[in-house]
Amino acid sequence: MSSTPAWLAQAQAEGVLPPLPPLPPARPWPVVALSGVAAWIVVVPLMAAFLSLFGAFWGQGPSDWILGIGLIALGLVLLRGTGRAIFLEQMGLPLLLTGLVSLAHALNRHMSEREVQAVLLGLDVVLILLLPTAWLRQLLGAAAAVLMMLLIGKWQQADLYALPFWREAHVAAVVGGLLMALQQRMGRQAPGARWAAVMEPALGGWWVVVLGVLMLSAGSSFLISGALLPKWGGSASVPTSDYWRGIHLVVRLVSAALVLAGAWGLVRAWRPTQSWRLALPAGVLAGVALFLPTLGACLAVLSLMLITRRWRLAALAALAAVWVLGSFYYHWALPLQQKALVMVGAGGVLAVWALWMAPPQDKGAGPTQDSAPRQPQTSAGVASPAFPWAQPLLGLFALLALLTVNLLVVQKETLIREGRPVFVPLAPVDPRSLMQGDYMQLAYALPGTGRWTPSGADLVAQRDGALWGERRRVAVQLDERGIVRSPRLLAANEPVPPGMLAVELTPADGGWTLVSNAWYFKEGTQARWVAARYGEFRLTPDGRALLVNLVGEDLRPL
Repeated sequence: MSSTPAWLAQAQAEGVLPPLPPLPPARPWPVVALSGVAAWIVVVPLMAAFLSLFGAFWGQGPSDWILGIGLIALGLVLLRGTGRAIFLEQMGLPLLLTGLVSLAHALNRHMSEREVQAVLLGLDVVLILLLPTAWLRQLLGAAAAVLMMLLIGKWQQADLYALPFWREAHVAAVVGGLLMALQQRMGRQAPGARWAAVMEPALGGWWVVVLGVLMLSAGSSFLISGALLPKWGGSASVPTSDYWRGIHLVVRLVSAALVLAGAWGLVRAWRPTQSWRLALPAGVLAGVALFLPTLGACLAVLSLMLITRRWRLAALAALAAVWVLGSFYYHWALPLQQKALVMVGAGGVLAVWALWMAPPQDKGAGPTQDSAPRQPQTSAGVASPAFPWAQPLLGLFALLALLTVNLLVVQKETLIREGRPVFVPLAPVDPRSLMQGDYMQLAYALPGTGRWTPSGADLVAQRDGALWGERRRVAVQLDERGIVRSPRLLAANEPVPPGMLAVELTPADGGWTLVSNAWYFKEGTQARWVAARYGEFRLTPDGRALLVNLVGEDLRPL
């Protein structure tokens, strides 16, 4: 704020408030950012030179203690100072971080791992109270969430039924809710209003980390990570021991209970008319949460942010909930058919509910003399602005979705009908992950796909190229039966050698594959596909391919 607000100027003119000193001029963010970069450029070589000169003493005696405490104090002085040059202020952050690293090194020499985390967590809280800048408090709040999660449990291996990060994220969410309740209580009284304001940015950073860990615990999502990034989580089989069955049942019930608690909180805060009508969608979401252990926490955080009008965090919580819903695709504990039935059933029930809740259209006599314009009501009875374009827009989206899907179907059918049959040898895969329920993992004997083990120059070429940008291409020759022979990875913009065909690769799991690295089949028919030796494709002259079948040594469909 570079000028005094109108309400503040009026209060001063009427004598309600005394005259206040003028506000400092606002600093353009590019100037601050460039000053910070300059500070890092100066401080980092300075600290490297210091450690190179006195590094032998840094790990012995009190050197790391003195260096850490001194740099933290100097960083606080620079960051809390007023009227200083921007460059000196921006030097405070690198000095502060370097001091924290040195102090952590000193603590690690004399304390256990958890004791170090506890001390750093306490120091983090002190820095939140001392530093005046909101964005620094956000970073420190995020760091506090990470330190607290490290304190309450060790990070486990990525196994769904070991529930990685589930306990840590849920405990952190409970602590965040308690801190928000404390903040609200403090903010109602004048002496505590200042500390409530101090807590606000720190809580923002805290919730960002909690939601991020909930997404990480859910595993890969069908949104985009499943295609472009390596998959994690969500691929475990059904737990066999009674212990893990009991644990999984508990977390499923907790997830569903959190959905219902969030819905109850929204109803209590907003008090819509005929709130009983919201029981059906809450029940449907709770039923879906039974299959997704982290969905309940995401929806509960979403409800909390909506109640407290923290719209940005509410949008982030909604994104986390959509991510968790997308992760359901990679939970191999259930067949795809059952997962599809769960989602289609939930969507159908919600669609029927939406039609039932639609306000009736008033038909008949026009407005009487006593009638007055009424404010539009939502289905739950809460006033909201009218959106006359909503239904036509939804209809347009539905039409576009149908057109897109059917055009893709026509395109694939044309490719199957007119494409050239090509057989690509399958490469060995890890036997432990060859088959998972109704899903079979595929790899191809092609360079650049991340599964083939080429030699010489091809190995170097396989590692070249980025995931983003132009897609990789492989040049292949076909024998008289249409089997791929002598594949070679093409460089960017390299022409196809005479007598060879170009095949375009597809990004998958953080690498590349040919069209798809998965083959889905009917549950209970796993034995049929063990004899697969080739993938049957249809190839167009421009290099586009489509996987249509798996065949054996005789090239006959399995």
